[in-house]
Amino acid sequence: MPAGTALASALALMPGTADARRAGGAAAAPAAADTDSPTLSHVVNVLPGSGDPVCVQRAVARAGGAVVHAYDRTGVIVVHSANPDFARIVRTVRGVTSAGVTRNAPL
Repeated sequence: MPAGTALASALALMPGTADARRAGGAAAAPAAADTDSPTLSHVVNVLPGSGDPVCVQRAVARAGGAVVHAYDRTGVIVVHSANPDFARIVRTVRGVTSAGVTRNAPL
């Protein structure tokens, strides 16, 4: 497993994670999601330096996610979302190479 993905997965599982402003990104408010769905941690991977990270972070917000950490050097974005379709939606965004939940239990 690439080191960046492993690190992001480990950080996503830690309680009390900081918001994206500490990681140099803009904090995103989640869009309305199904209130019956649990909030899950996701990792969104982008090719480092090959896209507009702000554009990807906006797409994350539109899909109902909130950026927790953004690692621009490695192209890893840790997101929390209660939208059950979040990963499917974000995988269609230009510049995103993969996206998925890091665990299947609520935060």
